[in-house]
Order: sequence, then structure tokens, then C-alpha cells
Amino acid sequence: SIQGRIAARRIRSLEGKLLRESDIVLACSQEDADSFVEDFRVDRTKITIVPNGVDVNAVTPCPTNERRAEARAHLSLSDKRPACFFIGSFHPPNIDAVETIIHQLAPEFPEADFLIAGRVCDAFREKRATENVRLLGLIDEPTKLALLHGADVALNPIRRGSGTNLKMLEYFAAGLPVL
Repeated sequence: SIQGRIAARRIRSLEGKLLRESDIVLACSQEDADSFVEDFRVDRTKITIVPNGVDVNAVTPCPTNERRAEARAHLSLSDKRPACFFIGSFHPPNIDAVETIIHQLAPEFPEADFLIAGRVCDAFREKRATENVRLLGLIDEPTKLALLHGADVALNPIRRGSGTNLKMLEYFAAGLPVL
């Protein structure tokens, strides 16, 4: 629509003005920094690259069945039950996602284990979850890698929010199917 095109041009104009008039501009990648310079004429010396925080080279698909078995043993998971994994911060979209896991997915799939990690667990400490849900809370890096290598499915039932969903980058780097 004409209104949509006008709004898009106006937003782009405002973005450019904001970028040019800022003292410091943070970009997630070199490509973003280059586009700020090329598309909006931003002074390159004002731009600092701050990556999103996921090193996809540190997370790789589980290389062997032996490594997968070690990961599942680290998590005390049975080979006979599928494991579903979610990780999130104490952020409203993540809290909503865990509500979905606890109240819809876990009861619907009692034969699966649902492992939830991160500060999002703090919102559920006082609530009773089903037997097949484990709230792990904050975890260390070896446990996160065990979850990424030992889980059968990664979960991301996020229905709202914006920005880069970092957990998805790790799920994909680990080669997990995502629901």
C-alpha cells in the first residue's frame, strides 16, 4: 500500500538520522557496520562491532553415538525416553514459552522428558510441574553442551518478542531439530 511505503521510507529516514547523530553505534557484524556506512553515511570511526554472543564454532553437532551417550549420562537421561530442551532468560516471552511447555506439551507427551534451563526457571520454582519436566536453572557450559548434544529436540514456543533469538543459533549449530 502507499501508506506502507511512505511509513517504510519515514522509518528508514529516522534510522539513518539516529545512526548519523549518535556518538557510538553498535553493530552485530562487519556486514551490519558496512551497511550503516554505505546505506546511511555513518562515520565508520563511530561504529563498534559487538557480536550477538553465540560462538557457533564452539557448538557443533554431536559427532558420535558415544559422545551422545556421555551427554545423556551427564544429564541422567534414559535412552528410552526422548529429551526436549529449552533454554531462556527471565524474560516474559521465555516465561510464556515455559508455561506452554509445562501446561501443554509435557502433559500431551508424558513419554518425553522436558529439560528447561536458564533464569526462566526462577518463575516456576514455587509451581508444581509434571513429572516429566525438569527445571535446571542456571547451568554451566559443559551442561549446556550436554543438553545440546543429548537432547532429541530443541523447543522454542516463543509467540512474542523481537530481536535475535540466540537460542535458535545454538540449536541450529548443534544440529538439533527445532519445534
